[in-house]
Amino acid sequence: MRIGIYGGTFNPIHNTHIDIARAALEQFSLDKVYFLVAGNPPHKDTAENIPDACRLEMVKLAIANQPKIAIDEREIYRTGKSYSYISLTEIKGRRDRFIARSLPKCVSEVKKTRPPLFNNERTLLSVSV
Repeated sequence: MRIGIYGGTFNPIHNTHIDIARAALEQFSLDKVYFLVAGNPPHKDTAENIPDACRLEMVKLAIANQPKIAIDEREIYRTGKSYSYISLTEIKGRRDRFIARSLPKCVSEVKKTRPPLFNNERTLLSVSV
């Protein structure tokens, strides 16, 4: 099964998020895209966020009629900061196939313009391809 992971706070989710997920399904020939809703991202101040339970419910409602789009709740329920490399390591451990062809380019472009946004970038890249 070929899956894509679309992480973010989705604060709030909107139509463009859904459009991006649908485009990824087609462009990368994915079977499913999972919205990975961040609980406590390390690079954002979440003090003014919509509460986790509300963001999760909004994503569920937004994807209700999208059979190839699902939700992954693991980061909402994890204590501490939400690091992508931890979630991707867990997902890869389930033997799912995560497709992220543009991730290495994305990470290198981010590194050129600002301090690293990804904790443990080497692990993130190794589990994402």
